[in-house]
Amino acid sequence: MKNSPEQQARQQTATEWYVRLQNPQLPPSERIAFRRWLDSEPLNSEAFHEVELLWKKLHAPAQQLALSGWHRPSRHAAQMRGLRRPALALACSLLLALGIGVWRDPGLLQRAGADYASAPGKQQTLTLADGSHVLLDADSALDIDFREDQREVHLRRGRAWFDVSHDTQRPFVVHGQHMSTWVLGTAFAVDRIGREEQVTVSRGRVEVRDDASGQTLTLAPDQQARRHDGHLQGPFAVDSARTLAWQNGLLLFDRATVGEVVSSLQRMGFPPVVILDEDLRQQRLSGTFRNDDPQTLLDALTSSMQLQTTRIPGLAVLIHR
Repeated sequence: MKNSPEQQARQQTATEWYVRLQNPQLPPSERIAFRRWLDSEPLNSEAFHEVELLWKKLHAPAQQLALSGWHRPSRHAAQMRGLRRPALALACSLLLALGIGVWRDPGLLQRAGADYASAPGKQQTLTLADGSHVLLDADSALDIDFREDQREVHLRRGRAWFDVSHDTQRPFVVHGQHMSTWVLGTAFAVDRIGREEQVTVSRGRVEVRDDASGQTLTLAPDQQARRHDGHLQGPFAVDSARTLAWQNGLLLFDRATVGEVVSSLQRMGFPPVVILDEDLRQQRLSGTFRNDDPQTLLDALTSSMQLQTTRIPGLAVLIHR
């Protein structure tokens, strides 16, 4: 049985924190952010403990080999140890590769376990069994659960646009982390990037529900609902064509934080960008960019903020000039 989207997201976050904390040069601001995340919800601490246990289990073969001196050495034992050493080295190499992979690509594990997923820098178009069409943005993942009485989709990561086939007998429901969107026949997008979730309608009507509070909102075309700081907000009037410009290969930033821009770079397939100054992370940028040209976006960010990029193999560090 698959975990709920909320459990999957918490487990993913715990894994990302575990990998990042292995870096001895992790800045104090990051460690403070980790402590805040850990203390914000008891289930976060449990998830992190589970990740620790899992990674420790992967080291068990090494611990067993270390205890091999309790018995009398034999030729057979020596031969077996000789065979185990390469296997242990391979296991450690795979473990290290997994850790580096998750750090470089935070969505790796979520996409690997999803029914459908799109890699960083690549969108994917889907046609579901009921005839509904889905456009997955880059670095996104979803699960499909169609039954006789209901069609359910779980957006595990990223964002997706849905053009839903009309079916009066089976509602179409998209579950995010904390919100559910109910429709019969319409076109809309669900965005689950960062801590904020949002739903934008371009055609038809949907009902958005806050799973925690039970609050509901009905959205018409060119309206949007957002869940921010634990509260469902809206409806807001938006230009859906502009808001959903990512469908046409464009990224529109309207006073987006530098942290959000950097997250977009990674979804575009760019190597990790490290921000050492927390104040810099909160500064804002506006502009329109192509989603297949991350270098231009990075250049615009560094020039407008008077930053410089220090290249290290596998990553880039942003600092003030």
